[in-house]
Amino acid sequence: KQLAHFLFGSEEKLVSINMAEFTEAHSVSKLIGSPPGYVGYNDIPIFSSTILENPSALLLLDEIEKAHPEVLKLFLEIFDDGKVRDTQGRVIYFSNVTIIMTSNAGCRAEGGIGFGKDTAEAVSDAVDLAQFFPVEFLNRIDEIIMFNPIEKDTARNILKNLLIKRAKKTFEKRGIQVDFDLLFVEYIVERGFSLKYGVRNLERMFEKEVLATAANYLFENPGNKTLLITAEGGKVKVV
Repeated sequence: KQLAHFLFGSEEKLVSINMAEFTEAHSVSKLIGSPPGYVGYNDIPIFSSTILENPSALLLLDEIEKAHPEVLKLFLEIFDDGKVRDTQGRVIYFSNVTIIMTSNAGCRAEGGIGFGKDTAEAVSDAVDLAQFFPVEFLNRIDEIIMFNPIEKDTARNILKNLLIKRAKKTFEKRGIQVDFDLLFVEYIVERGFSLKYGVRNLERMFEKEVLATAANYLFENPGNKTLLITAEGGKVKVV
């Protein structure tokens, strides 16, 4: 969202597509529509409802390695021509669209690349990506950036500056003020930090502990609108 705001002036310019939903050959129709005579022909496909209506955008293709080869072929056409035609004949231009793809393909438990190496080194170290994608697809990618696993200090900062701030805003909308002390932060980091599963595991632990604890407390104390969430005796509690 921050990149979309930087590039195009608004977070609304982000178009995010979960490629795990495109594992079948026929799922191409979700992007450009179904052929005439097929079910869904009159439905508006994703590209027609997003890129056609919003030609300057940041397109995020999450977990691209899960997409079916037929879907990748569609993107090859887009990469080559800068446009694609949907099944109703509308031309969708991508000349002002920045495309970012994320993938866990080829991840290693150690020896990550990070931002310290240039693209040539990244491609060399990531040569096993050819096991997941056609060479012609990889050759059309401008930059490949490999990320190091997050460290515990980074996880701690994400918890304090993203997850906690987001949770506080959610509670504030319901008229509830919530604060989190350092004991709680360390409790979540110690139990939720994972080199293998990254930030998502931290987020799951945070949401599980906060939602369950806060819900139980508010059920028993419906009149209390000010909460301090901490950790004591190996569990999360409200004081």
